[in-house]
Amino acid sequence: MAARTGFATPRRQSGAPEPGSDQEPSRSRCARWAPASPGRDFLPFLIITTNAIKSPQEYAANGPLSLPSGIYLNGIFDFWNRVDFTSMLINSTVISLSVAILSMVLSLLNGFAMGIAGCGEASGYSSSS
Repeated sequence: MAARTGFATPRRQSGAPEPGSDQEPSRSRCARWAPASPGRDFLPFLIITTNAIKSPQEYAANGPLSLPSGIYLNGIFDFWNRVDFTSMLINSTVISLSVAILSMVLSLLNGFAMGIAGCGEASGYSSSS
């Protein structure tokens, strides 16, 4: 008599395809979309960048999807000064660096504690040869 572990064996739902059958989605079908992904993901940033260097008159006349006829940087300079972007940039940099350093210190302490507890040896990853 086999020992019962108390865990139920997962059963396949009716209508679900068996692994390796023709009904199972293949990787090649999913991989066909991979080459289109980088261009599709970059397109919004390209539109934002081209609209940032258009003059307001050119944007109103030609719309957001047209290419700019020239580079207009006054809108960027006006925005930078109007919202005090320099102080916001410094604030974001300080917060990002402090979070990165704090998480690195916490991970270092966690790794040290796991090393003392012997978690690495139990899983087969010991530092001793």
